[in-house]
Amino acid sequence: MTHGGYVKPKSLFYYRSSAWTASACRLCVEITGKTSTIMERIPQHSVGLFSIFLLLIGVSNVCGLTLTSPDKTATKGPHPVDVQCDYVLGTGETLFSITMSRKRAADQSFTDIAVFRFNPNSSLYDQSVTQDFKDRTTLMVVGASTILRFDRVECEDEEAYKCTASYQTAGNTAASQEAEMNLVLLAEPLTPTITLSPPTSTGYTEGQQVEFQCQGVVGKPAGDFLWFRYRDNTPVDITSLARLNPPYPSTGTCTSERISQLALNMSRLDNGMTIRCAANHTTLTKPTGFERCNSTCRQTDTITVFYTFRDSDPDVSSNPSGGTHTVGDTVTLKCNAVTNPPATYTWQKDGTVNSTSSGDELILSNLQIEDSGTYTCLATNVVGGVTYNVSKSLNINVVPTTTSPPTTTATSTQRPSPGSTGAVKPGPPDDNDNTVIIAVCVVVGVILIIGIIVGIILYRKRKAKNDIEEPSEKPYNNQNMSIYNTKPDLVTSDPKKYNQYNNKNEDALNYADLQFDTKPRSRKPVALADNMTDYADVSMPQV
Repeated sequence: MTHGGYVKPKSLFYYRSSAWTASACRLCVEITGKTSTIMERIPQHSVGLFSIFLLLIGVSNVCGLTLTSPDKTATKGPHPVDVQCDYVLGTGETLFSITMSRKRAADQSFTDIAVFRFNPNSSLYDQSVTQDFKDRTTLMVVGASTILRFDRVECEDEEAYKCTASYQTAGNTAASQEAEMNLVLLAEPLTPTITLSPPTSTGYTEGQQVEFQCQGVVGKPAGDFLWFRYRDNTPVDITSLARLNPPYPSTGTCTSERISQLALNMSRLDNGMTIRCAANHTTLTKPTGFERCNSTCRQTDTITVFYTFRDSDPDVSSNPSGGTHTVGDTVTLKCNAVTNPPATYTWQKDGTVNSTSSGDELILSNLQIEDSGTYTCLATNVVGGVTYNVSKSLNINVVPTTTSPPTTTATSTQRPSPGSTGAVKPGPPDDNDNTVIIAVCVVVGVILIIGIIVGIILYRKRKAKNDIEEPSEKPYNNQNMSIYNTKPDLVTSDPKKYNQYNNKNEDALNYADLQFDTKPRSRKPVALADNMTDYADVSMPQV
């Protein structure tokens, strides 16, 4: 509705929605075919409000083609991305074609690269497009979208793109519409290089400063580097110790390069460590150091650090501990110093050269009194062509045992640990053999003592038995006496009795009375009485 050549915007809100739709479509036709006529009839201050109102009621979907082309982000390399134009046709409209063009940074205007036609359907590259561009792109029509798909994205593809749609309006008027978009390119970092200064194939000395440099393509936009130190395979982020230089363009690409430097003073704790440099970029997961080193990181070989003695070296100890030991004991002396390369050791007793032995251990077997003394460990280490020597001593005191020593003479033996080249005196059997020998000797001694005791007991019993037996017979005083013609050794000298005894009739039975001395153990007769009878009466002495 007009009044004096002007539209009253306020009165438009009182129309029904159907009337507004019809009026909006007519206005779209008027804008498409005779834009200047319609615009002249609408006051300048009402154009903005009218446009907003058309968007609110969706005029773009009911009349006039809607064309959109969203911005895209792509990653350089074989990472597919679609540059597309989405369209919506209004009622009675016919789409003829959509032309896609691009504008490079050096171009003054857009240049066509492809045309999508719908009657008949066809998709063609512009003649100006190179074969390389055709090989890594594909033209597609999917639903209400025309697509330029990049199978592989290069730096030159990061440009401004424009879609131009040619169509016929509902009023049979030719029209066109444009939409622009940008392709933003990302680039992943490449494999960096890591170098050490000064370079070495052998190693570094403790306290020496070594500079590590990491250099490489850090992608687009420019990324940076992270540093990790590995001791015992455990990563520690030491990026804060490094300095990062500003990025600079990478030759022939749209990406950037960068250099990061890390300076470290070598210590004995760094012996065997590795240093890793890893690229950090928005296209990657931030490295933590625990992941496996891939194509975007590099690390050094194992680093060797040479170092010599500390103030407390060497450490000297004995096993069993303590400075006093008894005869027959075995003591092991141990000398230790942590150096690289490993130290060499020499042992001396009381500073004498002829008792020198090599190795970090000195074994003293079957100790004797003469083994007492001061044992000194001499340690030697060479670092950077310089020889370092340290020493430490330990006193050993050997005392006699409380029991009788074995009858065999023991010989003290000083045996160095394996690898010793010094002469070693042969030693007696070990403690186990000595124990067996002592046990056998004790058993044999006990058996001998028991045998002697038993023999003495038997001897005494036998002697006592012999003491109570009858003594050997004494010869009778009258053993040569004959009853016929030998005069007995009688106490009496009665000639009458003697003659009677001597004249005894042999054939007749005579009785004789013989008496002996009454003293114990005496067989001397005291009387002999002959009554000229046939029997003899003999009285024996009391025993």
